[in-house]
Amino acid sequence: MIYVNIAFGVIAAIIGLTWSILSPISVGFYLTHIAAPGLGIGLPVFLVFLGMIWRRGTRQGAIAALITGLAACLLFAAYPPIFSWFPYPPTMPMIIAFIVWLIVSLATKEPEEVLVKYYDEVKAWIKKAR
Repeated sequence: MIYVNIAFGVIAAIIGLTWSILSPISVGFYLTHIAAPGLGIGLPVFLVFLGMIWRRGTRQGAIAALITGLAACLLFAAYPPIFSWFPYPPTMPMIIAFIVWLIVSLATKEPEEVLVKYYDEVKAWIKKAR
């Protein structure tokens, strides 16, 4: 079974290298076009890490950021020139989602005491791991 995986990997690498040598510009456009939805998929993980780092982050902020980030990803996928002024356009949905998360988290009520205890446990675990 491992030989089948290796064979498919080698075939994919050969196809990718051949495509990039024959048409490098189209590869760049293709990879940029698929990067925006990829960042959209990474957005929930991004929000989880932010929520673990900052005590003030709220559930409402995360939900608003997910909705806004998804809308920005769909907008970028449908109309790529919208964010073309930005140096690396596929990162724009994540930046927009972060700003929305920050604003909504600051505008809503602070998390409950149970969550504050959780942050103290995480901080102690991190110190222990070092």
